[in-house]
Amino acid sequence: MSLYFTISFSLAIAAALPYRLFLFIISNMLILTLFVVSPISVFFIARLGLLYDLIYYLLLKNICLLAYLN
Repeated sequence: MSLYFTISFSLAIAAALPYRLFLFIISNMLILTLFVVSPISVFFIARLGLLYDLIYYLLLKNICLLAYLN
C-alpha cells in the first residue's frame, strides 16, 4: 500500500517539477519505501538512479556538442 502511495504521489507532483528534481524525489521515496522490504531492492534502485544520471549526462553532452558544431 505504501508503494502505491509513493508512486501516485510522485506522479502527482511530476507536472509541477523539473525532470531532474522529480527523478531525485521519486528515487529517494522508492529507496525509503523498499528499504523495509529488502536491502537488495535498494541496491537495484540506486543502480537505476545512476543509470538515469548517466543517460541524462550523455544526452546533454551530445546536444551541447551538436549545438556547438552547428
